[in-house]
Amino acid sequence: MTSHKVVHTIKGLGDAFSSDESISPDGTELWAAHKRAGLTSVIDLEHREVTAVLKTGPDTNHPNFANTAHGSFVYLTVGGLDETLVYRRDPGGTPELVTRVHDTGHAPHGLWPSGDGTRVYVGMEKSDAVDVIDTATNKVIDTVAVGQEPQALVYVPNAAPTGSAASLGRQGLGDAPTTCPPACPTERRANPCAPATRAAGWKRRSGPSAAST
Repeated sequence: MTSHKVVHTIKGLGDAFSSDESISPDGTELWAAHKRAGLTSVIDLEHREVTAVLKTGPDTNHPNFANTAHGSFVYLTVGGLDETLVYRRDPGGTPELVTRVHDTGHAPHGLWPSGDGTRVYVGMEKSDAVDVIDTATNKVIDTVAVGQEPQALVYVPNAAPTGSAASLGRQGLGDAPTTCPPACPTERRANPCAPATRAAGWKRRSGPSAAST
């Protein structure tokens, strides 16, 4: 029966704040990225203890796991360096930094491996694109244009078999990016970022404005 109570507290993390974590496919490790501190904690889930705190860099974002023909690795995005770090897993020990992949865009964020572990897809938050990394060479082999500011990404093997996506559209991927100005919630003018007004070709109305003297 579920008790909905805290059963254990893991201490010794690199920082109290972690926005992005990932559990290894075998369920033995949790990697917790500490964005503000530029650190990543590696946690042994069987013994419920921190086994390593890695200095990963400014704006450390998402970790994720890839089981490849060459072993088990963790790919970790570092937004402030425009890099994706590659670590060889060492359960119970300190992971080895294998290489740093220089991304083609800015602020790499969410990432996900392909089902067979041969590719890792990395969202470039500030470049509206996704890099494709070949895990055999750890090189970027392609870059795909996507929607604005990709922050998370999920790869689902065989989700769309050949021929099943014939009716799908591009959802405005060919449009120029739109910068939406901040507005007070009580402001009554049209919202240029709402899909309906954008589709209708909304334009800011010109003319005299009220002023008090």
